[in-house]
Amino acid sequence: MAELLGLATEAGAAEYDVVIVGADPAGLAAAVHAASEGRRTIVIEREAPGGQAGASSRIENYLGFPSGVSGDELASRALQQARRLGAEILVTRSITRIDAATRHVHLDGGDVLRARTIILACGVAWRRLSIAGFDRLAGKGISYGAARSEARTRTAWMSTSWVRATRQGRRPWAFGPVKRVAAAVGESSMAIAFVHQYLKDAETQLDQ
Repeated sequence: MAELLGLATEAGAAEYDVVIVGADPAGLAAAVHAASEGRRTIVIEREAPGGQAGASSRIENYLGFPSGVSGDELASRALQQARRLGAEILVTRSITRIDAATRHVHLDGGDVLRARTIILACGVAWRRLSIAGFDRLAGKGISYGAARSEARTRTAWMSTSWVRATRQGRRPWAFGPVKRVAAAVGESSMAIAFVHQYLKDAETQLDQ
């Protein structure tokens, strides 16, 4: 699939001026700067360029986009710019070991790249809950972290759903899935405990 999209899975050389680990916005920005200075540059990404930011529906705090930009568009533009300047983008490859003393980067499959400089832009990989429907709802109701500014929107949405459901004489559909997500996460978080209590109180009121 990567090759059909024009993305390399094999390095074009054994030695580079700059090896960048991770193709998130930080890694791609580093590739743009290094390649623009004439440095032989390669970016190694085990999944897809863009990282977690690439899956964001809207990014409001990235420099140069006063009206915001989608994560997909940001990743696509950065990838095109890095490649245009001569950086290699290596995808679906994992790094098994980095030898800091010799600056050797060991890839899965036994390949070894030598670098004058190694930049780590590893980003983050979120823990995925092993519950039914998680992949389908990720980013469409299930979020890894919500800003405080989202609280008012979500509260209004839950209130509207609650009123609509009660007027129709049925139990709000969202309570069961939210309870299952909360149970999967666990009771250690105050936020999760609050969600449990909120749903318990709401269902009690509906039953009365």
